[in-house]
Amino acid sequence: MTFDFKNCAYPVEFANYQRNSYVPAKVRQQWDTAWTKRFNEIDPELLISPRAVLVGDAIVAVKTAAELFVYDAAGRFKFMEGIGNPTPVVLGSGGMAYFNGTGGLVYQDYERKKLRAEEPVPGFDQWAHAVLIRPTMDEVLGVIQNAGIRGRREKRFYIYRFVRGNLTRKWSFEFPGIINHALLTPDEKTLICIVGDEVTLYDAENGKSGFNFKTGLANPLAASLNLNGELVVIGTAEDAPDAKKRCTAFSLKGEKLWSIALINPVLAQPPVSGEEGCLYLVDNMCLKCIRNGEIKWSTPPIFGERTCVTVTAGNFALVLDGAMLHLYGPAGERIFKSLISKEGDAFGIPPAVDTGGRIYVLSDKYLYCLE
Repeated sequence: MTFDFKNCAYPVEFANYQRNSYVPAKVRQQWDTAWTKRFNEIDPELLISPRAVLVGDAIVAVKTAAELFVYDAAGRFKFMEGIGNPTPVVLGSGGMAYFNGTGGLVYQDYERKKLRAEEPVPGFDQWAHAVLIRPTMDEVLGVIQNAGIRGRREKRFYIYRFVRGNLTRKWSFEFPGIINHALLTPDEKTLICIVGDEVTLYDAENGKSGFNFKTGLANPLAASLNLNGELVVIGTAEDAPDAKKRCTAFSLKGEKLWSIALINPVLAQPPVSGEEGCLYLVDNMCLKCIRNGEIKWSTPPIFGERTCVTVTAGNFALVLDGAMLHLYGPAGERIFKSLISKEGDAFGIPPAVDTGGRIYVLSDKYLYCLE
């Protein structure tokens, strides 16, 4: 299966289609640098704007605003492709899917062989981007946002499943406005779409949308599904700059499970989940572990506004704050920290982890592999 995720620990941005930044792999409690790759070794004139580091089966991919770099597990550069922005990249066990600079959907293996002819995507043009794309060799589940053209065409978004080749839609919906978030359940049977304070659930196979509910959060700033299959939303009741932010959890039947007030949360990524119902976020410069709406533990206020987190098996949290990478244990104890770089490069992308526990850290100048 080209696009299954066997041995792909971090195949999409934020680790999975639940966007919860959880990787079920064990990491070592200290590490050294295994290898480092500088991007201007590929092209001395190259300046990148990093977006994500992804890990497939023996492949590491760096997604930037305009390029996709592919390396093998030993850090050997394989190739670079031009991509559109902002659009997802998906790594499967046998190949990857991405949008090129002209908006075509490309299926390609890791030896740069095209697996299918490049094809357009319904509703996708120079003003559109994919919020979610789940490819198989024959079909694509997609959520597409079109920004419209001021004064000529309104903003619209599309939700559909189509057949590659003839672009026949198995099912589709088109709505005016902006979709804030789209998530898939782990079994990939249910698509969850969030528009303002309304959540709608779709059967991913046939498109039936028999259930929706309201969150009361008119401005949903970030959202993910935790490991218990619950929807976690950070947002405000009013769409105003000074509105107070809350983190609220819901069952997929629409039941509010808990809610907690936030002071100044970092929104560099959706809410991060761990095991046993734990949720991790940086708020008011503190890394907090929240369970059932209560703060289980909190660090001192030491973290900056671009801090990002990846949680691994056993509720070990990798916390990247600038060039400093920390490891916290399940009780909130800091186990290890190390300075990744003294080169002055900029960080802010969540670390990725492979099935063997190696850690990949991305900056605007380098890709680092730690083990």
